[in-house]
Amino acid sequence: MRDLDIDLVRCFVAVADTRSFTGASKRLCRSQSAVSTRVQRLEELVGVELFTRSSRQVALTAAGEQFLNYAMGLLRLNDEAVGMLGRSSLEGQLRLGIVEYLVPHRLPELLARIRRLMPRVELTVRVALSEALLHAFDAGELDVVVVKELEGRGSPRLFREEKMLWVADQNLEQPSPIVNLCLLTAPCTFRTTAISALNSSGIQWREALTLSSIVGVQSCVGEGLGVSVLCESALASGLVALPQNDSAWPMLPTIRLVTYDRSPNSLTRALIDLLKA
Repeated sequence: MRDLDIDLVRCFVAVADTRSFTGASKRLCRSQSAVSTRVQRLEELVGVELFTRSSRQVALTAAGEQFLNYAMGLLRLNDEAVGMLGRSSLEGQLRLGIVEYLVPHRLPELLARIRRLMPRVELTVRVALSEALLHAFDAGELDVVVVKELEGRGSPRLFREEKMLWVADQNLEQPSPIVNLCLLTAPCTFRTTAISALNSSGIQWREALTLSSIVGVQSCVGEGLGVSVLCESALASGLVALPQNDSAWPMLPTIRLVTYDRSPNSLTRALIDLLKA
C-alpha cells in the first residue's frame, strides 16, 4: 500500500478550494508550477485524475470529489497533531472580526477547528462587512480583524490576495443579451465592481436579485438565477468561474485581505495561522 505525502494532499485541497492553480499558489506561497507538479504527483500516486483542466476552469472529477473529504480530514488530523502541544497551552480572551466572504462555506468548520485546537481560548466571533468590522476595531470592541484592505488605513498585515471572479451555475448555458445579476446590498465592493465592469464594457444588465449575505448569493447563483462577482475563496461547490478576457467577461481586479491586530502576540498569530490553513 502506498503512503500519501501530506504536502501533496495540501496542494490538492488548496486547488479544490480555490478552483484555481493560481489561487492555490498564492494561498500556499508557492509557484504555480510547483503546485501543479505536486497535484500531478498525487494523481500518479493514487492512479486517477482528480481534476479536469481547461482554459475556462479547474473542476474536480468524480474521484476528486470523493477524495476531497478524505483529504480535508487528513489535513485536519495532521495539523491538529503537529500543533496540539503548542496551541493547546494558549489561553486568554480573543475577539475576532472576520469579513463574511472569506471562505463563507467553510467558516463554521474553521471556527470549530479553532475551538478544538485552542480549547483554553475564550473566542468570540463577529462576521460582518469590512467597514463595520473596522469601526468596531477602532472602538475597541474587537482585538483582531480580517478585512478587505481600505485606502487610508495604516500598516495592515497582508492576509491573502484573491482574484475577483465572475461566478455562475456550473450548468450555465449561453448568457442572455441582458445579464441577470445577483448582488449584495450596498455598500459592497463586489457590487460596485460588477456594475462598473459591465458598464465599462457596454454590457447590458439588470439587478435580478439583491441579497444581504454571501451565502444567499451563492445559493441563488447555484440555482441558475443569475451571475455574480465573488472572490476565489467564496467559489463554493456547484459554481464555476467564467472566463475573463476581451471576448468574454470583463477583467476584474484583485482584492487584498488584510489583518489589523490590536496587540500582536502568540495567541493572535496562532489564530491567524489557523485561519490561513
